[in-house]
Amino acid sequence: MPKILPDIQNTILTIAEKHFKDHGFEKTDMREIALESNIAVGTVYLHFHNKEALYQQVIKNNWTKTLEKISAIAQTPDNPETLLEEILDVLVKEMSNRKSHESLWMEIGSFHHHEFAKKPPMDHFSGMRDPITSILSDLTQKMATQDGKQMDESIGSQLGSFAFIMTVDLCMQGSVPTGQQTQLIRHLLASYINQLT
Repeated sequence: MPKILPDIQNTILTIAEKHFKDHGFEKTDMREIALESNIAVGTVYLHFHNKEALYQQVIKNNWTKTLEKISAIAQTPDNPETLLEEILDVLVKEMSNRKSHESLWMEIGSFHHHEFAKKPPMDHFSGMRDPITSILSDLTQKMATQDGKQMDESIGSQLGSFAFIMTVDLCMQGSVPTGQQTQLIRHLLASYINQLT
């Protein structure tokens, strides 16, 4: 069996990412990726058994990079509301720059299906979404605490999921400037927290 070299795999992933971004999933051709990578198409299939597997890895790599950026921001000692807006800005920029609006839901749905199709129905949570929503939830909890409000952990979790879904939805619409998008979500969360006792 031929040796699988990481540098070849990374080259394939880099080129594939550009093809998926420029042409979408359906119009991306594995032969074109091989040609641009200066390898035989069989070598691409040696590393990724089909186009779906290649797409999944591109998605996973992208969301891992996004999570790393968000985690780094969350570790800074700034005001939680400021951190929330910075993280939402990163999410908007990452999603907008990386994928077309038409493929963004496919990206999230595809990753979700791939990672969790074999798990029980109650465990179908996105492996990339969960750590991000957890960070957002933690920040909303800190915002509530800072304002002297009591908030159940389950409410904080729901607010984190809401923030993530709203960010994706606003990216899909693409008609509102980034700053206004993230401010809207932050204000909605702050308004809800303000109503807590």
